[in-house]
Amino acid sequence: MTMPARPKLYHITHVDRLPSIVADACLWCDAEVFRRAPAGTMIGISNIKQRRLSELTLSSHPGLHVGDCVPFYFCARSVMLYLIHQDFFVTGAGPMVEIFDDRIEITNPGEPLVDTQRFVDTPPKSRNEALASLMRRFRFCEERGSGIDKVVAQIELFQLPAPLFEAPEGFTRIVLFAHRSLKEMGKADQIRACYLHACLKWVLRSHMTNASLRERFGIEEKNKATASRLIREALDAGVIRLVNDDVGDKFRAYPPFWA
Repeated sequence: MTMPARPKLYHITHVDRLPSIVADACLWCDAEVFRRAPAGTMIGISNIKQRRLSELTLSSHPGLHVGDCVPFYFCARSVMLYLIHQDFFVTGAGPMVEIFDDRIEITNPGEPLVDTQRFVDTPPKSRNEALASLMRRFRFCEERGSGIDKVVAQIELFQLPAPLFEAPEGFTRIVLFAHRSLKEMGKADQIRACYLHACLKWVLRSHMTNASLRERFGIEEKNKATASRLIREALDAGVIRLVNDDVGDKFRAYPPFWA
């Protein structure tokens, strides 16, 4: 997997810890935080933190415990938030994140509460309302159901392949793909990207057009016929529809099929 030239790094902390972080001008590892005992709320699962301090070591630095290092994320949200959507009645399974050379697969117990094709536009529906409400009050999440919208928007910003939403029996799986050029994407990937682009435009009170799709894929204007082909394939697949066939291609608007 190719490392981005300027990757964004994130650190998850409670908002009431910010004063001590600013005062120290430093992010301390868990081991040092426990030693200093600064004011503020320590977030995280206690037994996992304890294992990082006393059991788990780094293969790259023998003898160094995970808790002696400061954790950073390559995503804006902690994977702990998957607990909000976990079906706790499913035994013998928990949230699982698998990292491959070309993709990341996130699998969570519990089938989705809404159709996977409607993840972008459907109002929030929580499986664990009390847990979601608690995490919102702790400012770990927004409880607005906008997480997928933000994921799709960021994926489009960096012109990555569209995410894949799956619902194997008893589970929900989301697949995030590494960068591939438009030519390297399969037809199904291209159609899925067109559909999610139309969905995102719809929730923003707009429509997908030839121009917006060119921007999504980084297609030059002189190659607008390529965008037209992608739109035709999405129309043939039934995932989008045309609302104004009485105007030229430049002004034609394409909402998702359900709009």
